[in-house]
Amino acid sequence: MRSISGTMTGSSIDAEDTLSFSSLQSIRPMIETVPLANAAEAYGRMMRNEARFRIVLISARLPRVDVQVIRV
Repeated sequence: MRSISGTMTGSSIDAEDTLSFSSLQSIRPMIETVPLANAAEAYGRMMRNEARFRIVLISARLPRVDVQVIRV
């Protein structure tokens, strides 16, 4: 049996090109950060379509990165 598979988001080369373009143009993601202790609440917000941006769970031990952060 033969099959064809692929991805709707493009190839790994497409992803690399997108990240390179974003870096060169200083495009940064808009994210919401939620403490890891509140992961269940964040999951609920996501499932109810209440997440305004991408939700990122954070741990106190992780370093900060250069992105526009929307705190909830």
